Amino acid sequence: MRYVLDAGVYKSLYVDAYYSGANYLRRRIRDHRVQFEARTARAGTDYELKSQWQHRDLAATTSNAQLRVFTGTPNPDGTQLLDTALDGGTSELVASHRIGRDRLRTGISSTLQHIVDTSVRPVLPDTRTTSGAAFGIADARRGALALSSAVRIDAVRYSANFASTGGHVQRNFRGVSGSVRAAVDMPRDVTLSLEGARSWRPPGVAELFATSLAPTNSRYLTGDTGLRAEQGFGVEGGAEWNASRAQLAAHAYTRRVDHWIGIDPGGLSYAGLLVPRYSSSDADLLGAEASATLQVVNALKLEGHFELARGYYANTPAPLPLMLPPRWRLATELSHPNQRDHTIITLRVEADGTERLSRPGLGEYEVPAFVLVHAGMVIERPGTSGTHRLSIAVRNVANTYYSIYPSYYPLRADGAERSFEVRFSFDR
Repeated sequence: MRYVLDAGVYKSLYVDAYYSGANYLRRRIRDHRVQFEARTARAGTDYELKSQWQHRDLAATTSNAQLRVFTGTPNPDGTQLLDTALDGGTSELVASHRIGRDRLRTGISSTLQHIVDTSVRPVLPDTRTTSGAAFGIADARRGALALSSAVRIDAVRYSANFASTGGHVQRNFRGVSGSVRAAVDMPRDVTLSLEGARSWRPPGVAELFATSLAPTNSRYLTGDTGLRAEQGFGVEGGAEWNASRAQLAAHAYTRRVDHWIGIDPGGLSYAGLLVPRYSSSDADLLGAEASATLQVVNALKLEGHFELARGYYANTPAPLPLMLPPRWRLATELSHPNQRDHTIITLRVEADGTERLSRPGLGEYEVPAFVLVHAGMVIERPGTSGTHRLSIAVRNVANTYYSIYPSYYPLRADGAERSFEVRFSFDR
């Protein structure tokens, strides 16, 4: 059993006309999780049960005293614009059976979730989500050739109650997804792989039911209760090199997605500004990523990662909106084990870079490149009753001013200032 607490306060800078001169938006997050795991074996089959309960609070306040656009009346500094709570639980039961070097896993999973939004002007209605799934995964090896296949069947139900209108909306989704993968071991520790997959994703709560300004995104979101589930098919190829102290990997993919859900700037306006809304269209996606890890010595590890994604409206050269520009990450990690009490202290420094958005979508503008530096420390100490783990991190150490996403509002700056994160967990 494990208890995990994530808490933090994040301050975003705004010079957005939408906020009539607001100079910050402060977000407070508290996330409590209780996780349970159990394993047993019966008649050659291993069983694993995982369950989690979660309670998450998200609040946002502003420094602006004149938020007439949002509330209709002046508000004092520190007005709480966003106040949402999420309660939910997930469970998954997996049975694993081995026959020689082959393995078959089957399982079922379920999710229950309840979102309550008591904001000044709620972004989401009172929403309950119920979902269930059944899946199977088969792995086989014949010499240097490894084969795997998977299939999953999902059912999801959303039930939303709109307090402002007294209306009730219920949507049900069902879908099937699956994949087939082949990997072959080559000389000199090289592995080549090829995978084909059919994907399925239902719309999210915000994509279906959002009805108001989202302060954390600086957008007036408009959902579409008529959206259909995304369905896609894609192919991915990759190569990996694994040595004792170094690993390299590179993968590339292409995918066609029917009913791809994105944000369309549209022609609607609110307080003189465009109002983007969720909509769907067929899309072509392609991308690549590469990563490298080097264990210099037992206590020192270096990491690097790069990823690139492109999206286009199907059969056209027009780019999809809100596609992230190329990104990279460099990290170094230093570990120090204490032989006396077995405490392990790990220090980590990361540099995350995002390149300039050179192909903006409809209604977007070019976003400049930026680099963020993060630092953190993890203290892990085993004991007779379990393992305690404390994580302390500083995000955006240099307090860099940046914009996270392409924006429909050219004056927006939606970047979190320097922030501190503390996470505690206890494994028993």
